[in-house]
Amino acid sequence: MVPEKKGFNLMTLPNWVSPSVRMHIQMLSEHLQTLLNDNLIGVYLHGSLAMNCFNPQHNDLDLLVLNQHQIFFYF
Repeated sequence: MVPEKKGFNLMTLPNWVSPSVRMHIQMLSEHLQTLLNDNLIGVYLHGSLAMNCFNPQHNDLDLLVLNQHQIFFYF
């Protein structure tokens, strides 16, 4: 059995998404996979890009990152 690949599948992005946006999402997903390793459940589109109303001049990228364990940040 082949283990399920975690992270973001760029094939699910709409065709109209620019190469630059695809690259940013791919890079972030790869960094998250490296950082979180087996704790990463998935990276999911959210917001305007998921709703097909994304405008790179006005919108940011909204991604939901699911992790198996709570992450603590100390500042």
